[in-house]
Amino acid sequence: MVEDVVSALKRYRYVDDEEFARRYAERRATAGKSGARLLRLELRAKGVTDKETIESAVADAFERAPEADAVEALIEKRLKGRPISGPDDLRRLRDFLLRRGFDPETVYDRLRGISRGRAGDDSHDDDA
Repeated sequence: MVEDVVSALKRYRYVDDEEFARRYAERRATAGKSGARLLRLELRAKGVTDKETIESAVADAFERAPEADAVEALIEKRLKGRPISGPDDLRRLRDFLLRRGFDPETVYDRLRGISRGRAGDDSHDDDA
């Protein structure tokens, strides 16, 4: 009887890991709340076990909403227009983004850009 119910649910697409993974990944990626690494873990925790399904869903989601854009948006939201005041701020920002599962290379590239911009700002402060 259980097998019949599961078969019927699959036939009506109520049980469809690929569709679920695709929708979930797209929703999370466009919300910009988690990076690809965390998204893979979340899908596994939700019961999606097929690695190809997970990879395909994550790749498609971040093709539509690139991780770099999400990192940029979270940095803007986190800083709320405040300048980075030192290495501790950069470290906290780095840790926050890495905990969200964003690609470390993307995070470090963006933070290096912020750090370089900050160094450039400091040189102008000496003139004042």
